[in-house]
Amino acid sequence: MNNLNELLEARGLTVSEFARRTGITQPTMHRIVHGQVNLTSISAEHFLRIAHGLGLSAEQLYFGDSSYDVDKSTIDRVYATTTEDGRHAMLANAIGISHAYLSNDGYYLPTIRDDLEAIKGL
Repeated sequence: MNNLNELLEARGLTVSEFARRTGITQPTMHRIVHGQVNLTSISAEHFLRIAHGLGLSAEQLYFGDSSYDVDKSTIDRVYATTTEDGRHAMLANAIGISHAYLSNDGYYLPTIRDDLEAIKGL
């Protein structure tokens, strides 16, 4: 799961630049990127900041792009075949979950907002 160094290289970012971009200290980011700290043991806030900084959802960072797409298509299929009440319940659940992903400055992380907009648009 920890392929952060490759993801940073693909984006032309150094560890220091990425640390500044995410607001995570450079020593902490260095330990995370180089596997000295397991990505699953960091705080949710740091995990979400890393995902956002890479332009990924938390699911994409944790599971990888292909796994996330399968999961999202399953949600889309269930949403499309459920009742209107079921759709409202799914949307309410997604909105409730989004409150757990507020950043320190009070704004939703863009990937979460995009996911909510996609659900609302179905």
